[in-house]
Amino acid sequence: MQTIRPTTDLVRSKGTFENQVKDSTGALATIYHTRPGELPRFVGGTVAGTILSGTVPDLAVYVESTADGAVEDIISVETGNPSPIPNNDFNHILFFWAIKAASGGGAAVTCQLRQGYSNETDDLGTFITALEATSVSTTATQYRKRLTRAEAALITDYTDLQLRFIMKSTHDGGGVPQRVRLLQARLELPNDEEPFETRVQLTPTEFAMINRGEAID
Repeated sequence: MQTIRPTTDLVRSKGTFENQVKDSTGALATIYHTRPGELPRFVGGTVAGTILSGTVPDLAVYVESTADGAVEDIISVETGNPSPIPNNDFNHILFFWAIKAASGGGAAVTCQLRQGYSNETDDLGTFITALEATSVSTTATQYRKRLTRAEAALITDYTDLQLRFIMKSTHDGGGVPQRVRLLQARLELPNDEEPFETRVQLTPTEFAMINRGEAID
């Protein structure tokens, strides 16, 4: 297997929200706003791509969401280029590590793998897959998803892949929203210089699931 990690930053912003207003003719039109105020912050570094590219999660180095539960926070990063370029759709595995800043309330994060993404306004690129953590805990946790063969087949340019993180404060049992911290992210890909059977050990059940195009948790 080979690993590609975040490199350069693309977007650091708060998500947009919709507002319906009437135009000069009296017709309703949808206006998109970006909520002003605090942006996701970087601790232990100045670039999200560098912070998230570590080989070992570090609790003192992270990207942290805002505590504003009204909108989502967006962090998007480029990834490095694999070598060699995979020529099959097996064994594509997406990982990230996350932790909640404190107990109480709730926090969630979704990591999207995209191709050709450049910004939030008009070019989200091609959606490949998403890995969701709906209830992040106060213990640093690894989340992983093995792409289905159908998802991996959507990748047509391995040199143009991006990770888009959507961080959200939630209210669990009426608690106060909590910040979520991203510690590390990576995408593991097949190394086509090695025989397939040496790259990953699959159980018969996992092998059958892959052949059916299903994801393995």
